[in-house]
Amino acid sequence: MPIDVDKSSLTPQQKLDLHMLHGKYEMAGDLEKTMETLIDEPEYRLNGRLIRGQKAIRAWYKDVISPLFSWDNFDVHNSMPAAEGLAHEFGVRLTWRNKEHYIRGVSIVHFIGDKMRGESLYLAAPFEEIVREMVDLDAFFVPE
Repeated sequence: MPIDVDKSSLTPQQKLDLHMLHGKYEMAGDLEKTMETLIDEPEYRLNGRLIRGQKAIRAWYKDVISPLFSWDNFDVHNSMPAAEGLAHEFGVRLTWRNKEHYIRGVSIVHFIGDKMRGESLYLAAPFEEIVREMVDLDAFFVPE
């Protein structure tokens, strides 16, 4: 099933509430609670490339998201819940190579049943360059 198909019985407000709970756990670094908001085999995308499965998503949160994202450096500009899913516009402030960067992003959140199926994240440069200095970014991606 493609990630862009939303097979959820949640209302738009329930989707927003679930994703905000997910974000609360994510920003607190609570990996177990974060993963409980997701289906058993979640799928994420970063700038169009697929990250699939519990092991890969756990590593993504542990090695990338937790070290980089916190409520201190993260802003939600707009949230758009809909029957088909949820979209967020956001920004994250990161220091890289002694320079402050404000990286804008869009997250399209997908649902199935009463959980999140995953997210499609689109983040502006230099996000990928920063992550590549931390981890082997290409190791997260799987062929489709």
